[in-house]
Amino acid sequence: MAEFEPDSPVYNTSTTRLITGTINITALEKSVNEIIKRHKSLRTRFSTLLEQPVQIIEPSLYIALETIDLTHLSEMESRQKSVELITQVANKAFDLSKLPLIRVMLFLLSKESAVLLLSTHHIVSDAWSINIFLQELCSFYQGFISGQLPSFDPLPIQYVDYALWQRDRLSGEVLEKEFKYWEKKLSGIKPLHSLPIDKPRPTNQTHHGRRQQIIVSKELSQKIVSLSKKASTTLFMTMLASFKLLLYRYSGELDIIVGSPIAGRNHPETEGLIGFFLNTLILRTSFSANDSFLELLEKVRETCLEAYTHQEIPFEKLVELNQPERSLSYSPIFQVMFLLQEDNLST
Repeated sequence: MAEFEPDSPVYNTSTTRLITGTINITALEKSVNEIIKRHKSLRTRFSTLLEQPVQIIEPSLYIALETIDLTHLSEMESRQKSVELITQVANKAFDLSKLPLIRVMLFLLSKESAVLLLSTHHIVSDAWSINIFLQELCSFYQGFISGQLPSFDPLPIQYVDYALWQRDRLSGEVLEKEFKYWEKKLSGIKPLHSLPIDKPRPTNQTHHGRRQQIIVSKELSQKIVSLSKKASTTLFMTMLASFKLLLYRYSGELDIIVGSPIAGRNHPETEGLIGFFLNTLILRTSFSANDSFLELLEKVRETCLEAYTHQEIPFEKLVELNQPERSLSYSPIFQVMFLLQEDNLST
C-alpha cells in the first residue's frame, strides 16, 4: 500500500500527552532513545529484495527530540498553534525505506506546560504499542531524573522473532484448516453494504470523515453492564449487538458484516513488545427480523467466540482467499467497523 500511495498518512498512528511541571528535555530525549534501543521494531526499515518485502534492522539509532518553543505566544495562541503543527506532523507520510519510522516532538506552551507528540507508522506499532511506549517513557524519564534507571526484564523475544514464528505457523495444515473455516463463513457475502448514504461514493476513498460524540448516562451504562452479565456476554458483544441492530434498521439487511480490530497478542511473550500485532476480525451475523434482542445477542456472542478462535489468519490473507469484487471506492468484505477501546494509561 505504501508503494501505491507513498504520500498517504492513512497508516500513521499518533497520540499526544499534556505534560505539566518543569520538563527536563535532555532526560526526555534520553528516555525516548532507551526505548528505541530496547525495541528492534523501532530500528526497522523496509525494502524489497527480488520483488519481495524485507525487514532491515539497524544495530543502533539515535533520534533528537525536536522541540518547538511557543512560549512567546499567549496561552490561547500557543495552544492553537500547537494543534496546527501537531496536525501537520501527524499527517506527514513516512518513507518505509528510511529511518526513523517514529517521530517524537515536544511543543513548549509555557514554562511549566508542554504537549508531547508521538507519531509512528502502523507497520511498526499499534495502539497497544503506544501504551507500552508511553509507560516505558515515564519509567525511563523518572529514572534519569532520580539517577536510578528502571530495571526492566530483558524482552523474551523481539518482533522479528514473532514474525518468523507466525510465517512458519501459518502454513500447511494450520493454514488449510483456518482457510476452510473462513471460506465457509464468508460464502455468499455481498461486496457492499446497503446502508443509505447522503452523498455519492467517491471514485477513490478519501478517508475523510467526522467524529460524533455521544455521552451515555451512568444509569444506561449500568443497565448495559447488567444485561451483559445476565446474558453471559462481554460489554463488547452487547454493544456490537446493539450496533448491528442499528445497521439492520437503516439497511434492512439480516446478514450484517462488521470489521473489528483485535490486539493479536495471544502469547505472554508478546504483551510487552512494540510492534504491529493488530489484526482485523470479520464478524458476520445472520438473524431473523422476529428475533428478540437476547436471541440476537446470543448469535453475536457465538459470532465473536468463533472469530476469536480463528483469529490467527491476517485479514489480508482472507481478502486473497475470498477474492471479492475490488474497487478503489470502498474496502473489501466490509465497510463498517466497530471498536470498543479503553485508554489504560494514567495521565
